[in-house]
Amino acid sequence: MNNLVVDQISFSYSEEKILDNITFSLNNDDFLVVLGKSGSGKTTLLKIISGLLFPSSGEVYLNNENLNKLPAYKRKISMIFQENHLYNNLTIYQNLLLGFKKQKIKEEEKDSIIKDVIKKLKITKFLNLKPKHLSLGEQQKIALAKNILSNDNLYLFDEPFSSLDVKNKEMLLSLLIEIKKEKNCPFIYVCHEANDAYKLANKILILKDGKILQFGNINEVINKPKYLEVRDYIGDKLNAFNVFVANGKIKFYNEIIYNINLKIGGAFLLGISYKNFYLDKNGAFKGIVIKKMFSSDLEENIYVKCDNNVIIIPLKKNENPELNQEIHFSFILDDYFIFDRFTHLNYFFNL
Repeated sequence: MNNLVVDQISFSYSEEKILDNITFSLNNDDFLVVLGKSGSGKTTLLKIISGLLFPSSGEVYLNNENLNKLPAYKRKISMIFQENHLYNNLTIYQNLLLGFKKQKIKEEEKDSIIKDVIKKLKITKFLNLKPKHLSLGEQQKIALAKNILSNDNLYLFDEPFSSLDVKNKEMLLSLLIEIKKEKNCPFIYVCHEANDAYKLANKILILKDGKILQFGNINEVINKPKYLEVRDYIGDKLNAFNVFVANGKIKFYNEIIYNINLKIGGAFLLGISYKNFYLDKNGAFKGIVIKKMFSSDLEENIYVKCDNNVIIIPLKKNENPELNQEIHFSFILDDYFIFDRFTHLNYFFNL
């Protein structure tokens, strides 16, 4: 059963299309992470689902109920923003009481539920304090607890931990995973970091310029990217080459030829994981180093201008090429993708 259905949602603002024909569905056990760069439409999508915005066209269904005509406060949807939305004139306990919304629960039961939640989240000592006396990480923990108490049918998270330090963020992501196990409903978490997706998601939705690049199981998205750009968001980044394929051979720009087991022909983009590349003074490929950068896992990479493309190459210990230096490199062609040169669509995606 699909508990959340987003059906052909589009949204325009001042004649600019922010979302274009967005369609996907989730079940109760799904944890969806939405990835995309700033301006891709991630927050707009959450606001439409929650009722803070209404779509220009399309429908949203939750548990078979059409939400389009329901205001936000009637949707039984909880949305957590980067801002914690706590009331500074109230104690933490009083803030948490507001989390129950209009649930018909006796005060003694509310007190019991709050004490159970704060014990799990290890925030008992803060109950009589006001938010201004807590750190940003502690405030976000309280905001998370407040939303847990809502007992809603869908939980939305709009980059709630992006301003926190690594330690606090990791702590709250772990809490979120535990909370999801206890809630029998979908979670949607918006972010721009793939590392969050690896920790949280079983489903991934990638937005670019208001359109879906790909939606599906996280492993399927990584192992069978629909478009070349998908791997810019999740999985190892791909280095791309313009190639010509014919008679089971791939010919590169510099006339280098590799044998492959493919019975296709024509001009394509060949995508290869950047981790398959290495510096090789005898390598047949060469380029100019234009940038050096550390990845999120502290791996040092160089960016090399080669045949009008930029190639990423991971460095080994003691390798330290200079900027503007010409280098030679090679790669292992044991895992690759073939894309249309113009649309960047995976040639084998629908096969």
